Amino acid sequence: MDTVDTTKRSALNRANPNTLADQLRNLELGALLGAVMPQQLIKQDIVTGGTIKLASYLDLVLPDNAKAVSVIHNFVRAGATGKFGVSYTADTNDTPATTTYWVTKAGDIRFLTTDAVTDMDILYQPIRGDVYELVLPIASGIVTIPTELTARGVLLLEEAEILAGTTLGDKTVIDEAATTSLPATTKACLDLAHAYVLFNHATDAGTRCRVKLLVAAEKNLPDELAAEQTTV
Repeated sequence: MDTVDTTKRSALNRANPNTLADQLRNLELGALLGAVMPQQLIKQDIVTGGTIKLASYLDLVLPDNAKAVSVIHNFVRAGATGKFGVSYTADTNDTPATTTYWVTKAGDIRFLTTDAVTDMDILYQPIRGDVYELVLPIASGIVTIPTELTARGVLLLEEAEILAGTTLGDKTVIDEAATTSLPATTKACLDLAHAYVLFNHATDAGTRCRVKLLVAAEKNLPDELAAEQTTV
């Protein structure tokens, strides 16, 4: 005997016009289209549109709620032309070599300035989450992320800025580190458990900061699709 599939996934397949709008709203269709499906960027000018986050490098800064976890395909028409490879030798400062790119720890895509990319197509896989921007105290270089966010899962540190202290301003986000290994001056990172944001203390000596975090979405898509559909 065939079983009846009563999940939200099956209900979407039936596409009942009387309930479809509510079902799509419940699944947050905009978030699915913008942060679950691969995103295609055409004719990107990294030279004029990129942002310097680290000397000699340009970042293609992606939307806060559609940061990259990987690049699926790319092709450069102008600059150092051809298909760029991913830099597997990048260090903790995320520094790609010529004709390579690097997906940074902030979820952006980094290029070497001297490659002078002015016309590039990129297809990338975003990571879905909810964005939170917080002003928090710094205690000896360590910022405690609120437990309501760590309970859901902190995915990325998108931005970090010291608002009060010795060396103010935006910091370059680098690889995660242990809380006993604070980053160098002008850098910031998550700790290995994604429960803290770490700043340099010896030189930067911050006391208050602004951080922008990508946190796991409140609605987990696989769970939502597998849930029981209460209306036909």
